[in-house]
Amino acid sequence: TIHDLNFLLESPNDVDRNRKLLKGIQHKIDKSDCVVAISAFAMAQIQTHLSLTGKSTAVIYNGCNRYDKPVTPPGHLPQGKFLFSISSIEPRKYFHTLMPLLQHSEYYLLIAGNTTHAYTQVVLQAAQAAGVANRLVLLGCISENDKYWYLQHCDAFVFPSQAEGFGLPVIEAM
Repeated sequence: TIHDLNFLLESPNDVDRNRKLLKGIQHKIDKSDCVVAISAFAMAQIQTHLSLTGKSTAVIYNGCNRYDKPVTPPGHLPQGKFLFSISSIEPRKYFHTLMPLLQHSEYYLLIAGNTTHAYTQVVLQAAQAAGVANRLVLLGCISENDKYWYLQHCDAFVFPSQAEGFGLPVIEAM
C-alpha cells in the first residue's frame, strides 16, 4: 500500500533524494503482486512516477476510527468563536494562507500538530504580518479527546493543504 509520493511535491528540486526514494519504492513494487493506493490521486502519482507493468492495482480509500468515548473539554479552551485545523505543520499544508480569514473577524484559529518544523515560524510570521498573532493558537500535539472536542465545537474546520494522498483530517471533521 502506497499512501502518497508527496516528497516529490515537498522537495521538487531535491532530484537526487527523490530519485533515491522512488528507486526504493520501485524495488518494493517489483517484489509485489499488487499495488494498492489510498486514493485515486495517489494512484495517479504512482502511475506517473513508477512502473506498474504486470502488477494488478487497486484503490482502497482510507477510513477513520470512530471515537465513541465521552468527549470532555480540553485543557486549552478557546476565548471565543474559532476555526480549527489539525495536521503536521509543514510547508505543503499551507497554514500561512489562513491568516486573512482572521482579519476583520472575531475568529481565533487553533491549529493542532507537531510544531517542530521550521515552517512553524513562517505561520507565526504570517499571523504577525496580518495583525492576528493574538488569535492564532498552535496547540501542538493533542489527544483524541481534544481533537474531537475541537471538531465538535469549531465554527469551521479548515484544511488548506496543497498536497494530500487522502486528507484523513477532512474525513474526521465530517
